[in-house]
Amino acid sequence: MSPADDLARYIAGLGLGIFGNSNQNAWAVSVAREPIEPANCITFYDTGGVGADTDELDLYRPSIQVRVRSRDYMEGCNKQQQIRLALHAIAGATINGKRYVGVTNETDINHIGMSENNLFLTTISYQVIHE
Repeated sequence: MSPADDLARYIAGLGLGIFGNSNQNAWAVSVAREPIEPANCITFYDTGGVGADTDELDLYRPSIQVRVRSRDYMEGCNKQQQIRLALHAIAGATINGKRYVGVTNETDINHIGMSENNLFLTTISYQVIHE
């Protein structure tokens, strides 16, 4: 039960990247581990969150982080914005058998430096609500 995996596959399904891709000319989408290649990639991480919101344990509030690595800073920021718009549009969608009530960002785009290969790194953290 990984919201990061669900949402990574959802984003890939929208055409914002290719899940498990290693093609240098396309964006890769992965979960939990950033691939060595290609240079442009989107990686989703489960980051905990808070416990279930009801006594029935039927409303969950996990958090995720989306990290984008890119050759070009503005291209990476634009990809983060595309992802944010797609995730914010989720309201009542069923993904991998779970009903996602909503996804909101907890942070704005955060530039966290450069990779060891001089690629730009940005993150956004999200609060997820699902049943």
